[in-house]
Amino acid sequence: MSRARLLVVLFLVTCTGALTAAARRPVAVAEPRLEQLPYQLEAWQGREATTLDPDTIRLVGADAFLTKPVDITELIKEVRRLAGTA
Repeated sequence: MSRARLLVVLFLVTCTGALTAAARRPVAVAEPRLEQLPYQLEAWQGREATTLDPDTIRLVGADAFLTKPVDITELIKEVRRLAGTA
């Protein structure tokens, strides 16, 4: 094997190892700030709902959750209108 081929092979093996190691590292993801979600989207208006009872919170096991009731049909209409597909 020529010296040039050997160097290319060593370079490719090194790159493969570096990419494999980088892919294994966990990616830090910022936690969602659910309390910052808006109550209003153009013409659609949300409202605060009752809080969940402690048993439900324990069973769900979520760190954060929303209790904003949504009239989904009105929200879908508004999103479609904003997207220009209404």
